[in-house]
Amino acid sequence: SSDLSGYFNNVGKTKRQGLEIGLAGDLGKFRWNAGYSYVDATYQTDLTMSAESNSTADGSSNISIKKGNSIPLIPEHQLKLRGQYSFTPQWTVGANLITFSDQYVRGNENNAHQTGSIQETVSFDKGKIPGYSVVNLDTNFNAGNGWKFFAKINNIFDRQYYTSGMLGSTHFIDEAARAWSKENFGATFVSPGAPRAGWIGVRYEFG
Repeated sequence: SSDLSGYFNNVGKTKRQGLEIGLAGDLGKFRWNAGYSYVDATYQTDLTMSAESNSTADGSSNISIKKGNSIPLIPEHQLKLRGQYSFTPQWTVGANLITFSDQYVRGNENNAHQTGSIQETVSFDKGKIPGYSVVNLDTNFNAGNGWKFFAKINNIFDRQYYTSGMLGSTHFIDEAARAWSKENFGATFVSPGAPRAGWIGVRYEFG
């Protein structure tokens, strides 16, 4: 049998501040809207946290977080653009652009982790997930009598991107060769974004 124990510890004060702007308009048959948000999310209390895979961890696998360090997994900048053109009153074609700036990964709460180890297969500069942009296309046709047809393609350029990440340990120091080590090495684990995908469908609205 094994005896495992753990706990959650509050981190004191944090602060999230920023702004959000939205604009929309019509230019004849073309309709557009834009939204931008800025979020400054920071720790407001000095604290010590366990993070054994952080390159700056001390001999006890702890890191020191200072007031003003950015909270991981919260991108500072977000931009969303939408354009839609009505070729006829029944048929529209639209596109969306979604952009997120880079963000620190979990385990890098002190914002000081340095990457570049031999086990990294993707470069995550300073323990961050890179920013990314995704373009989606869609079209809708109202056939009347409650029938509507639609088609859409998400991530039309098949962009490779990551939505979240964390520092952790791995036995694989050479992913390509699947080399195995008896020791653990720090690595950045990520959640991949959805690849290009398309849908075609039909809807019927009662009433």
